Amino acid sequence: LENGEIQAVGSDHAQTTVDVRIVAATNRNLHELVAAGRFREDLLYRLRVIHLHVPALRERREDIRPLVEYFVKRATRRATGFSEEAIRALERHRWPGNVRELQNVVEQAMWLSPSTVIEVDHLPEPVRAVGDAIVMSRERRRQVADDLYQALVKGGYTFWEHIYPLFLARDITRHDLRELMRRGLTVTRGNYRALLKLFGMSSREYKRFLNFLAAHDCRVDFREFRTGSPDSRRRSRTVLLPMPAGPNASESATTSVREEDAQGRAGSPPIGPAA
Repeated sequence: LENGEIQAVGSDHAQTTVDVRIVAATNRNLHELVAAGRFREDLLYRLRVIHLHVPALRERREDIRPLVEYFVKRATRRATGFSEEAIRALERHRWPGNVRELQNVVEQAMWLSPSTVIEVDHLPEPVRAVGDAIVMSRERRRQVADDLYQALVKGGYTFWEHIYPLFLARDITRHDLRELMRRGLTVTRGNYRALLKLFGMSSREYKRFLNFLAAHDCRVDFREFRTGSPDSRRRSRTVLLPMPAGPNASESATTSVREEDAQGRAGSPPIGPAA
């Protein structure tokens, strides 16, 4: 990067010099990664000579219309275009997948539409439903995980069909997925299996789901989402308390503690993995 030299592995000297321009892109905050010791600071400043920040598509809605027109022109199936109502629906959507998601939606609508003019009804259900729900709920900027969760629960998104491709394409990060898991586990009270129905998965995909989260370090500890006080989560145990002298004193103490513990556990969630 500094000298433009290429040196083969095992060689003592550079074999050739190249004249190239390095263009690097990321959706991570590299300064935060440097502070956390997960990215080399010297590499950052070797790469970051001219920095161009491209905001998320939801932060530049004025670009949606020209992008749609561009995708329509380059499509193999010719269409007149999108109606004004359809354009407004696209502009209301939050686009967690940014420009790539917009391109996919435009191409899908063009191929599935029976007419040359794309109407709102020709758009995918998540775009029609989630657009209004997300924009109207709060005016302040929301995290990507909020948008993804609303799309899964209310907008017709499914985990494998929509979230999984966004993650593989690096349009969303591990942090986004962890935050999405947190929102789901808050609803299911730490039960990972209950996330299957919430996120549009079948019961047969439970192991695949857990393996995916583990492989990409996106799993969240379920225990922090369990409800109930610490006393209500105690296991049944025998404790001998000092009691007045009598033939049945020890037996009475043991029985009273067991009964209290059983009453405390009533209504509390089970202890152990959320399987």
